[in-house]
Amino acid sequence: MNIKIFCVFHKNIDEFIFRHFEKDDYLSIFSLYAVNEKYQKRINGNELDLKNYPNLILENKLKLFHPEIQARGFCETSCYVHVEENELYGDADLIGVCQYDMVWTPRASKLIRSLKNAPYSSESLYGMSVGNIMDAQGKFHPLAFSEKRDWGFLLESFNKFFDKSYGSEIFLNKPLTLYQTYLLPREEFQSMSKWLKQLCSEMHPWANLPPYETHWGSLGGFTERAESVFIAAKLHEGKKFHELPLNHDPNIVSMLGMTKDHYG
Repeated sequence: MNIKIFCVFHKNIDEFIFRHFEKDDYLSIFSLYAVNEKYQKRINGNELDLKNYPNLILENKLKLFHPEIQARGFCETSCYVHVEENELYGDADLIGVCQYDMVWTPRASKLIRSLKNAPYSSESLYGMSVGNIMDAQGKFHPLAFSEKRDWGFLLESFNKFFDKSYGSEIFLNKPLTLYQTYLLPREEFQSMSKWLKQLCSEMHPWANLPPYETHWGSLGGFTERAESVFIAAKLHEGKKFHELPLNHDPNIVSMLGMTKDHYG
């Protein structure tokens, strides 16, 4: 299968996170995807020189560009929207998004190599789970932040967009997939990204006002959980979920001289 993965960064990124790939595989599979043009960008500690990074994409230079998505704090969601609208994935069968603070481990690189050599399949969805969205007693996982994120609204929006009538039972024992990190078949990537674009309009500004969180970046927390709704629905419909064995390393942020204040 042909695979294309976009690694999102807003300030700095170091290519050591891809060190378990051969250079040719790395360059053919991964694009470095730079968002939020108000920040100066660095790669491997160096200022940007586009000639040195043929796999670099600057979001604000795309033909179709919506600056309000980043400005309103939807974070990595803007990558999904713009990759889909601009068809940056080319002829890829599997399309993914990850982040600058995630190491592609030997297991992860082995998985990607095996998928490259595998026949096409639309049945498997890959992501990073922190547990189940909801347990058998109907209790949300603590990281679902059900008091801060309106899961009822997200499910209602999903149902309306995809013409479904699912209830919260689809969350039972389904993975809570966070970090806006996925590898999906083309059709599923396109579908989820189109819904996310709609959500970016539907949720602003009310979901960034009391009683919800009001800081920049909180809307990205909403769409992060919307993606988990999408995955749960697809599993309910018969798709299969597989873990992406990435190392979400908190030390990378400090190593790159950055903070994640908007999550606090």
